Amino acid sequence: MNFQTINRQRKFILISAAIGVISVFLPWISLSIFGSTESRNGFHGLGILAFILFLSVAIITLIGNQAQPLEKNQSFLLIVSGGIGLLSVVIKITSFSNTTNGDLGLPYARLGAGIWLCLASSASIILFAWLFKNPSHNMKNGYKGLKRSISIPISSLSQSVSKEKYSVRDNINEFDKRGSFKDHAGHKSEDQTSL
Repeated sequence: MNFQTINRQRKFILISAAIGVISVFLPWISLSIFGSTESRNGFHGLGILAFILFLSVAIITLIGNQAQPLEKNQSFLLIVSGGIGLLSVVIKITSFSNTTNGDLGLPYARLGAGIWLCLASSASIILFAWLFKNPSHNMKNGYKGLKRSISIPISSLSQSVSKEKYSVRDNINEFDKRGSFKDHAGHKSEDQTSL
């Protein structure tokens, strides 16, 4: 893979996803209690979800023809993934803002650089997926295309199940033509009438 030949949209999204992955390893919060400070990275709670989403964005970006912009299904998935990542980081920021302010020796929480980088990379994934998309792609078509691509394997599975039903029905009809199934069914009905 030559990074120079990658489409501009894919390149910017891939860089944003890489920054997002790195941001999870950086400090998200610094807690100060009685003068001692401890930092925590993003591998807690919703930070793990953000990490998984950044990895999935990178994988989706690398699928397909690298010289072309993303397909409508891929763009839709990236926008949704970026939105979920952005929402998880905003939830994490609001939960940090509910901590006390450090008066009287109580804990004091500061947001670290990692959470801000994560927020920026999630927003930039959405931005680049939307700005550099093919002009004929829109959210409605992306959703329909994604739904169609998911329903095709399911419909092919249901067709194979219905073919099995017909083959079972054909075997029963063959069994019926030989007479043994009818005779057996007839004996059952006579037994039932004698009761």
